[in-house]
Formats: sequence, C-alpha cells, structure tokens
Amino acid sequence: MDGANDATVQLVSFFPTSMTGTIIITSRNREVSNLAKTYHMDLGRMGRAEALVLLRKSARREDALSEDELKSATLLIHELGYFPDAIVRAGKYCHDLSATIRGEFQPYTFTQYLDLFYPVPGDA
Repeated sequence: MDGANDATVQLVSFFPTSMTGTIIITSRNREVSNLAKTYHMDLGRMGRAEALVLLRKSARREDALSEDELKSATLLIHELGYFPDAIVRAGKYCHDLSATIRGEFQPYTFTQYLDLFYPVPGDA
C-alpha cells in the first residue's frame, strides 16, 4: 500500500486474510505505524543538498542544471517533503519519460514534473 496518507481510510479492511506474506505500507501518516505487528521503519527527511543529488542521480542527470531547472528541482524536493522514496520515484519518472532523439538526449524536465503538482485550472 503506497501513499496511505488518508487517516479516514480503514487500511485493515484491505489486508489479505492469508497467514503468509508481508504487507508494506508507505505513508506520511505516523498513526499507520500502529498497524505494524513486527517492524516499523521511520524514514526521515533528507537535507536539501543530498536530496538534490538523489533527484539528479535517480533521473540520471549528469550535466549541470540550468538555473530554471535547478529552481524547479529545489521546489520539487521541497514539495516531496525531502523524503527519499518520493524523490527517487520522481527522478525515475523523469528519466523514464526522457528520450533520445537523433542522438540528442531530451530530458523530461523537473519543471515538467513540477507542473503535475500545479496543474493549470480547467485542464482536468
């Protein structure tokens, strides 16, 4: 269960009844940790510098970022709460949507990804 952040959802109702297996829940809601029978791991926030490095590495961006792209990356990691799992997912998404056209790498930019957080009104 990924992103189980809504405290009003009764997560237990979605648990399988099998006695085998493992349930992994990711959430920003600390109350979810009360559901753990064996182990709970609290992943803390990263610092700004290490979060930017992680975003660039997971997006496989080796070249220097433009000033605008650096601003977008900085805002994006802030919007993602400096959480490593979210940052890696965003970076991988950007990498997966990037393309090489006629031998030239065309990245899916952090600015484009950030637009997912701030959709244009009426574009639904």
